Amino acid sequence: MNNELLRAKQNAKEKGAPYRAYTYYLSVPIVMILLYGMLLLNISLGSLGHLTLIFTILAHVQGRKLTLLSKKKYVAPCLIYLGEIYTLIIMFAAFDGILLNYDLLLLIAYAIQLAAVIFFILTAKDIKRAYPNMKDEANEAQKRYLEMKRVAKNK
Repeated sequence: MNNELLRAKQNAKEKGAPYRAYTYYLSVPIVMILLYGMLLLNISLGSLGHLTLIFTILAHVQGRKLTLLSKKKYVAPCLIYLGEIYTLIIMFAAFDGILLNYDLLLLIAYAIQLAAVIFFILTAKDIKRAYPNMKDEANEAQKRYLEMKRVAKNK
């Protein structure tokens, strides 16, 4: 019974991977748009910008597991990583007083992040096309696993 439970758990993970990747690939643009909206309203973000990086890493890890997608799934996370590194370089250079065109360089960083948002949305659409029944399959596998777990616990 224990072996069957482990197989059901692994099956639930495999069947749920496309849906998890899809939700992460949709959540990153939503979080970024909300953060930029907060910036426009002059709401202090503090360290909320790191939330985008965390969601990006999670999306990248989940997207790696999907075999039916093209290599385009790597473009959006790589653009976010590039934008974060670029922004760090700009910040350190600004602290040293090296930069005079700070605003222009920040516009380039915003353009990189905008391109990342577009690629995240395009990749989410590709995931939905490649795995049309992902939500149903994930829910069925999860229900099967939970039922087997409940039966094993009662024995």
